[in-house]
Amino acid sequence: MSIITATYKIVTPLFLAGAEQKKVEIRLASFKGALRFWWRFLAWSHFQEEEDQRLNAIREKEAYIFGSSDQEIGQASIILRLAETNAAEYVREPLQQISIPFAYLAGQGLSKYQGGNMKMTRPFIAPDCFFTVQGLLRPNRTLSTEDLKLLDQAFLLLGTCGGLGARTRRGMGSIVLQSYTSANGEMLIPSTTERELKQQLDELFSLRTTSYPPYTALSNRTDFKIISIRNGNTSDALLTHLGEKMMMFRSYGRNGRVLRRPAEQNFKDDHDDILKVLQGQAVNRHPKRVGFGLPHNYFFSSIRPAGEAKVDVEPEHSTRRASPLLIHIHEFSPQTFVGVVLFAPAVFLPADDRIKMKPSNRQRTQYASVDSDVYLAVKEFMAYL
Repeated sequence: MSIITATYKIVTPLFLAGAEQKKVEIRLASFKGALRFWWRFLAWSHFQEEEDQRLNAIREKEAYIFGSSDQEIGQASIILRLAETNAAEYVREPLQQISIPFAYLAGQGLSKYQGGNMKMTRPFIAPDCFFTVQGLLRPNRTLSTEDLKLLDQAFLLLGTCGGLGARTRRGMGSIVLQSYTSANGEMLIPSTTERELKQQLDELFSLRTTSYPPYTALSNRTDFKIISIRNGNTSDALLTHLGEKMMMFRSYGRNGRVLRRPAEQNFKDDHDDILKVLQGQAVNRHPKRVGFGLPHNYFFSSIRPAGEAKVDVEPEHSTRRASPLLIHIHEFSPQTFVGVVLFAPAVFLPADDRIKMKPSNRQRTQYASVDSDVYLAVKEFMAYL
């Protein structure tokens, strides 16, 4: 039986648990889900079927490789197992003080303001933890050379742009591939410099389709940036830096300030339009910042009563649209980190869906069609970095 062996290192706090949120652990099901995500990300550009048939072809191949509840397909062609980990030694209780930019990336589910400080709300697995996953290929299943190559690339991309657990798209739970042995025994050497990392990503992204993907996937619209900072080169420092950049770029501010600095107010129109929704005035466009993902909610702390100064911005027929912007913290060696910011646009919402702006007061809910350049704000942020 052929075996794939991949060892990863956790670089940023990893929030991963099952039904019991306080029991933090490396969960094989979560790893498999992340691996499938990156396999699908690459597959859209690798499959050559016509666009209307490609999605079905990808689904069928994914089910054949990773398994399906469909009895005709059944078990996966690759059996994953957690071969080794020291995660138990790295479980930590929630930190009682974190920076505001870090909390901004972590989101409300993982952080809260209490007692004058921003704090974590959940235990986590700390950086420097290692784990090894093995993939055993079933001898009664046939995978082509191209199938195995795409699988290898998915393992690599997970450890180059991805992570595990909650808020991975905002840099939490970043994991970095340390070593990799393919099913045919070939060893992959991970990048050790920023230049090598860029070359590796350029090679992984070399095959790009011109068609617009219906889900988060590689296309000719995909872009990435590698971010480094001179001072305080740690994973926390990079997360804080990227959180600051995003806050300064996106936030309207309070009393004209963001992080005690003058607010840039790059999206003043968004603020003013949503205020009109609260006041019952007609608005015929959605906020530009929806391109970062939905829901995208507004709270006006200066308006009383506070409970009626909120507007929820979300899809009309669903509750969320995942962000096309993925942040990963990458470590080359101790004290040598970079941020990988990946922009992977896809069809924003189904053709029959609109963006809903629902105020918490008694004013009417308003709707807007998705703008043709809904990702403009995200493109501007990539240039801003």
